[in-house]
Amino acid sequence: PDIFLAAARSIAVNPAECLVLEDSEPGIRGALAAGMLPVMVPDLKPPSPEITQVVHKIFPTLHEVREWLQEVWK
Repeated sequence: PDIFLAAARSIAVNPAECLVLEDSEPGIRGALAAGMLPVMVPDLKPPSPEITQVVHKIFPTLHEVREWLQEVWK
């Protein structure tokens, strides 16, 4: 989680207010450990059942992430 926490610190944002876009399970685990909201866009390997239970959202492409963010942040 160190890199995520450092990024939040560098922009003076509380980690709990951060959303992390990740394509890997280690990245999702790091986001969770940092107390951030993990959103997954899997690359080659589909997410494991364990990750699907803990990740906030899973999207097939970044286009769907963009649409979701536009809806959430109207």
